[in-house]
Amino acid sequence: MRKILVALDRSEMSEQVFDRAVTLAGATGAKLLFLHVTALFEGMTLSGAGEDLEAYMQQTREMEKLGLQLLRSFSDRAEAALSSYANRAPSAELDTEYSYRFGDPGRTICDVAEEWGADAIVLGRRGRNAAVEFLLGSVSNYVLHHAPCSVFVVNPRSKVESETEEAAAGATTA
Repeated sequence: MRKILVALDRSEMSEQVFDRAVTLAGATGAKLLFLHVTALFEGMTLSGAGEDLEAYMQQTREMEKLGLQLLRSFSDRAEAALSSYANRAPSAELDTEYSYRFGDPGRTICDVAEEWGADAIVLGRRGRNAAVEFLLGSVSNYVLHHAPCSVFVVNPRSKVESETEEAAAGATTA
């Protein structure tokens, strides 16, 4: 294994995904690409377009400015998080890089994996119930079915596992 794409979002799962990817890369000597994808919601329209075209165009320009400000904010926060992950991994003597993209998360992860020549993708699973996954979709499920390489899905730690780990960490620092 030479290249591992690590899909990160800003959820609690990202830390677990990071840990597993670093462990895997450390064992194989693989290069890591940390990737964050911000979803763009397509098909959003403003009502009343036919009533007053000039007002609609002005409203559209204002929405575009606000949207760009929001995207810049998302981009800045994602860039800072990705940079932090990339800076932490070299302490484990790993070769890293990072990328931030806009688009559909599942498709974009698969596209970047193919473009970059990834041998594996590591990503998290939020552990939503079946009804919520059916309505909202699942990035990990999409990637599992469409990825051009192997996929490692990190499942959320159970509450018992998290409490046991915290207790063990507290005992070693005391």
